[in-house]
Amino acid sequence: MSSGNINIKDLINDCDTLSDITKLLSKTNSIDYEVHKKYDYLLSCFDIKLSNIDDIRNSDILCSNMYDHEKISINDMKTILSSQPKINFEINNFISFLVEDDTEKLSDDDKIYLASKYSSFFQFIIDKFPNVNELNISNHFDNVSNSCFILHIYGKLKSTEIKKAGSIYFDEILKYAGKYNFSNYGVFDGLPNLHEIYLYIRSNADYDNLSNIDDSIKNFLDYIAKIKDVRLIIGFECSNNDSLANALKMLNYGKTINLNIQMDHDLDWNKYLKENNYNLSEGRMDIKNVTKSLTVFINEINDFKVLKILLNSLENLEYIVIYIENSLPKVVLDEYKSLDDTKVYLKQLFNYRSCLKNLTNARISFGKYYTSPEDSNSENIKHLYNFMMECIISILPSSISKLLYLMEAENMTLEYFEKIGTLFPSLTTISFLLCYNIPENALYKIPSLKNVAFNGERKVNIPPWIETVVFLYFDSDFYYPDDVVSDNKNNEHYFNLMNNRFNVSLRCLRENDIYYIAFLKNFEKWKNLDNLMRICY
Repeated sequence: MSSGNINIKDLINDCDTLSDITKLLSKTNSIDYEVHKKYDYLLSCFDIKLSNIDDIRNSDILCSNMYDHEKISINDMKTILSSQPKINFEINNFISFLVEDDTEKLSDDDKIYLASKYSSFFQFIIDKFPNVNELNISNHFDNVSNSCFILHIYGKLKSTEIKKAGSIYFDEILKYAGKYNFSNYGVFDGLPNLHEIYLYIRSNADYDNLSNIDDSIKNFLDYIAKIKDVRLIIGFECSNNDSLANALKMLNYGKTINLNIQMDHDLDWNKYLKENNYNLSEGRMDIKNVTKSLTVFINEINDFKVLKILLNSLENLEYIVIYIENSLPKVVLDEYKSLDDTKVYLKQLFNYRSCLKNLTNARISFGKYYTSPEDSNSENIKHLYNFMMECIISILPSSISKLLYLMEAENMTLEYFEKIGTLFPSLTTISFLLCYNIPENALYKIPSLKNVAFNGERKVNIPPWIETVVFLYFDSDFYYPDDVVSDNKNNEHYFNLMNNRFNVSLRCLRENDIYYIAFLKNFEKWKNLDNLMRICY
């Protein structure tokens, strides 16, 4: 090793943060470097409340950043966080605050005063996490969303990094608009790079005592529309007619002011389409074209008819989750008797391919199948299980590029992965959860792949074009029970699993156990890790 490389190694080892390493590497032309860093897991979710809500001006603010930990004063929390190494804050892209105070009965002046106290602490936290871009502030009490308190907090925060904000309740918007003009008070003006706002319409809210709802909606949406390139996501429960009606009011007015609105709802498409002779009513037609995400449960063969309608109708769908009942191969085989006849039926059932252009993310759970050793059809059922897996991915559009997440898939073949590589030529990320017997050379069949995530461990050869591999140990239910996640497990263990070596490893520890470990070819990619792990878990 040259003296120059030794010097770079020493300089890297002396860096306390990932950002400092980034700056160092940008000043050198060397591509021959190694970075291996450890840091502690730091939860970026904070619970907060006053010690005495009846005396807000003299009460301490209490806080915790672990759900099962006792709350401490914010000054103690600041001391604890200030003593943490800076590297512990760098990976997190998301911050959440849960307010546990019932502020409904406070006067407007007291709400504004308390919001100012809280926002000062929130601002401290936001500034501590240098790469955070998503912020969520919510209230523990259902009845306080119409107190405007959360919006008062948002109005006092400043960050050029925050790009997403939520979850804001619809009734809070209405209450605020009844007292203030959104444009004059500029609730989100302190977040100049905000591009997405999540609004939720609660089904148990009482809107009867709120007047001028239409004017309040216009007040809010007119302000939101002035934010450059903003997208409003509206979440609601489809089973509640008032929630649906209010969502459609916002959608229809949003169209008149060219506001980008998408829907995130819980409509049971299976139940709805079956009850309506597989047709969409006018209200559902309106939300069809703005539905962003979708979950479909395939419990019986006829449910695939629903899936076909959705995959050919929801033009702006971006994300789909498909859960498939694991007994279906046996059910179909029992009906059609012979393997050949069953396959002919399945080919007819899946004789289409979706042409949706915006669908980039897919999660598919196949479910583990079980057959009795005495079952003479066990091999045929296994064959049909694999055949059905191939059929299901064959109907998804070629636009699947950001993520393919495979859950509970067994005995996947090389041919299956070859089909994935052919069907999705731009696929960049694949994640595995409770998937067993993955062929060791499976990923060599997907030449576009850049990122691989394993929930737990699998021995799978990693091709040279893969840029990032992560092993996640977030939940022991999702990996082998005999996996040892102690920090004593060295990098060589993982290199053997991957049959590949990486010059960058980032190891996050939680109480001396590995919480996750990431291997990267390009150190710059560390900034994408938090988002990658959140979508792959």
